[in-house]
Amino acid sequence: MAARSAAEDGAGRAPSTATFRELQACWALVGTSDARARYDAEEAARVEAVKRRSAYNIEIDLDEMEFVEPSHRAEAGGGGAGGTSGEGYFAHPCRCGSRFDVKESELEAGIELLQCDGCSQIARVLYEVGGRSEEEEEDDAVAEEEQRRQRSKHV
Repeated sequence: MAARSAAEDGAGRAPSTATFRELQACWALVGTSDARARYDAEEAARVEAVKRRSAYNIEIDLDEMEFVEPSHRAEAGGGGAGGTSGEGYFAHPCRCGSRFDVKESELEAGIELLQCDGCSQIARVLYEVGGRSEEEEEDDAVAEEEQRRQRSKHV
């Protein structure tokens, strides 16, 4: 009854049967707090998936970016992400001739999408925060295995 009265037009006329069925379908999706929470979670996941697929044009590995020390700011062509904070930053050239800049503290905060200083190009930075790279872990595993072999030869 409440759905029917809420859908009435200004003249007090009831909606058509098709319109009422559409309202019932919507109510089924969001009519209870559990249904609304489920709908919101599904919508948020869908939006996030679209963002991941279309938010950036290129990927740049952090190892390919140049670290610009704070004292080199003027030589590197301006403030960019480094600003006047005295913090160094990573930079990578863009196809437009400008560059992508990001401070280490921004990477640690989880920022991974960068917009070029001079155009609309968006890049995703590939990096690990506070961890060791796979190469470093593989090198350590190889070194440990070699040490075990050496010890077993001497026993």
